[in-house]
Amino acid sequence: VAMPAGVRVAELRALWPTVIHAQDAGRSPAPLTQGDAVVGYFPSSGTTGTPKFIGVSHDLFYRRVSRKALALPLPRDLRQICHIGPGTWYGFSSSIRALWLGGTIILTENPAQIVPAIRAHQVNYLVLAPITLQQAMAGLPADGGPLPSLPMIAVGGSALPLPLFELAARCLCPDIY
Repeated sequence: VAMPAGVRVAELRALWPTVIHAQDAGRSPAPLTQGDAVVGYFPSSGTTGTPKFIGVSHDLFYRRVSRKALALPLPRDLRQICHIGPGTWYGFSSSIRALWLGGTIILTENPAQIVPAIRAHQVNYLVLAPITLQQAMAGLPADGGPLPSLPMIAVGGSALPLPLFELAARCLCPDIY
């Protein structure tokens, strides 16, 4: 597909492959709840606690991302790192929302690159899982102050332990969602 001048494209599939666990191989995805054309299949344990893949339609995806774009005000001139990746619903919708709002996504391949990338690219929104947050902070001094460019962090995927929340609030950013 020909792109207009100035448009940058990153092949996300090569950077963030969707992982299908051995126990999920061969399972049929859960049926779509709304719409007909599939955007993708995303891992979920949802309300059942049983791992499965959920098919998300274009209609449902559009409604969720557009509502999410209005729900949480993001910084102007958005520069986001989403280290969860688009293989998950949360990572995929967060990345699309950033692009929808005209933002830039800064790509990192491992947690050790996150803090240097925040400093180098003046990242102002960080989306990651608690384990990645812990790994990203491994080299930071516990008495350091927040990073000036980073006004908010969104954490998803699992519970954020209170000691990690407190350390991240002190060393990276006080506004953690």
